[in-house]
Amino acid sequence: MISRSTEFYHSAIKNAYPDATCIRCPDVPGMIAPIFFADVLKKTIVCRFSLPEIVFKNKIASDLLCDYGVPVPQTKVHAYVGTWFESYEYCKDKTLYEHIKLGLPDDKIFKAYVGAFEIQNKISKISANEFCPEKFREHVDMLCATTKIRGRLSKIYNDILFNASVRSPLRLLHNDIHSKNILYSPETDRIHLIDLDAVSLCNENFTMMTTVQRYPLKNARQLMSVYQDITGRKLDVNKILFACNAMQLLHNLRHPFGIRQK
Repeated sequence: MISRSTEFYHSAIKNAYPDATCIRCPDVPGMIAPIFFADVLKKTIVCRFSLPEIVFKNKIASDLLCDYGVPVPQTKVHAYVGTWFESYEYCKDKTLYEHIKLGLPDDKIFKAYVGAFEIQNKISKISANEFCPEKFREHVDMLCATTKIRGRLSKIYNDILFNASVRSPLRLLHNDIHSKNILYSPETDRIHLIDLDAVSLCNENFTMMTTVQRYPLKNARQLMSVYQDITGRKLDVNKILFACNAMQLLHNLRHPFGIRQK
């Protein structure tokens, strides 16, 4: 995807939403795609720029999941001078990441993950045959498109990711459940999942591995036990934990003086 100036992105948003005002970046910025908020009449709209194939894949995922009552963004597709973006109405609930920074207690953090797993279970029950985008149907394709390989250790790291994600059976899943992709209301325990890039076919053990890697508490085994109770499906818990430790070791070798960000 070609990087554009802030003024260009603002023009693209104004082209789709002529009444847009106060166009701004969110407090929690996107890791890969440029994201902006815009006030449009009495609503706030999220605009997320990406490759056209990803925007269309996300639209298919959004329509399918919303049809099944899954709480995810309902997206629209827009184009402007060779650049594509999706938009959807902003949800006022904070991310779990923001709540954690404000001191959310551990029991509420755990409860938010349990709520996210209940949504994941709902997604996993949708037949894979109903999800048929032209590109990025399997999560490994998204990994290949968005992961940059640099150096020998990085290639080993990414080969592990790619090989693990394509093991059978593949299910329709949200493959990036972590605190920045969980919208949470501690008062009502309401949960929404965001980042439709992560919705695709993947191996369930791999998906859990990516969750455990960024899980902020120390009771990963308990977390996975609850997931198994919710779904009625067994995870290979020991292999998941072994893989997480191996990935952490490789990460530390790649960044010997860095601190891993949750």
